[in-house]
Amino acid sequence: MSDDSRAVTYGSYLRIDDLLALRQPRSDGEHDEMLFIIIHQVYELWFKELLHEFDRVMALLRADEASRAQHTLKRILTILKVMVAQLDILETMTPLEFLSFPDLWTIRASAVMRSRVEVSAATHAAGTATGPARRGPLLASRGRATLA
Repeated sequence: MSDDSRAVTYGSYLRIDDLLALRQPRSDGEHDEMLFIIIHQVYELWFKELLHEFDRVMALLRADEASRAQHTLKRILTILKVMVAQLDILETMTPLEFLSFPDLWTIRASAVMRSRVEVSAATHAAGTATGPARRGPLLASRGRATLA
């Protein structure tokens, strides 16, 4: 049976094996690094979803569908609440546990900045855009909501 003819399962649809393989700790046996990686990977997924939702808001507003855009904005607010709540998990790590893999802080700091810039730009674009040409230089230079 070819791959194309297999029944789609929960695991194959979500590519669970690929997703779980992404967790690759770099330190030598630091227990909390796995927690750190998972939380931050989840944040990146939420940032990606926020950008997707902001694109939807912009499309709905351009189509003069304000009530549907409002519904999507409520979804965005709910996602942001979940993201803030995830901080409670990080707070279970002590400062010493955070410092146990310091090499990763430089990597993480640049990633946080990239994600914040993308979401900030998308927020600004969603609030001011009247069409694709008005998305702003950052979003225009990167096409849809992704950076290399």
